Amino acid sequence: INTMPSTVLAGVNVVSVPGLTISEYHGGASTKDSKLSAVHEVVTAPSTSNPWRCPEFTEYILVMDGEAHVEHGSDGSNTEVITAGCGVYLPKGCRVRVNFPGPAEVVAICLPAFSPNIEHREEEGGTAVAIPAHKTDSTPTPVKSVDVVKAPALTISEYFGNVASKDGSLSACVARVEEPCAEAWQRPEFAEWVLVLKGCLHLEHAE
Repeated sequence: INTMPSTVLAGVNVVSVPGLTISEYHGGASTKDSKLSAVHEVVTAPSTSNPWRCPEFTEYILVMDGEAHVEHGSDGSNTEVITAGCGVYLPKGCRVRVNFPGPAEVVAICLPAFSPNIEHREEEGGTAVAIPAHKTDSTPTPVKSVDVVKAPALTISEYFGNVASKDGSLSACVARVEEPCAEAWQRPEFAEWVLVLKGCLHLEHAE
């Protein structure tokens, strides 16, 4: 099979309001791909009254800086505090809302890709929302990242995957590069989506 990397595209700002910027690198707005979406969220001011939602997608949130408060449960009485270096898995059908008590930086991955049509937001002050048919009693699962590569030039922290969350359905890592370095050539049996948040990545590939 002769496959090539996708076209390199810049992230698309899908939300830009005072206190919050969300840039989508993969998904319906940026790459027109409905299989998966991946966004980088930068929170610069407290955001503590976000709407409840009950998505039809599974979501993986990687907290890189600050903390996220994940409220869940029918009465909203349960809260998971997810701090920097940790993540949280939100199964589809889980009624949640995610708030940020202060500045934060997160990456959120949705399977299938995020779409407002399948997010099922409960807007405050709006009309009553019927319980979605896909709602379940599932709850968020917090995880702690694990450094799977630790070298002078490179640290790779796995937030989700076989090591960190013992889940082989998806792996999500943050790579921090301190100085120029190179990976070995590889021919993986998996698809890979990459977000370059800082610096520059040179991707070499066969014709």
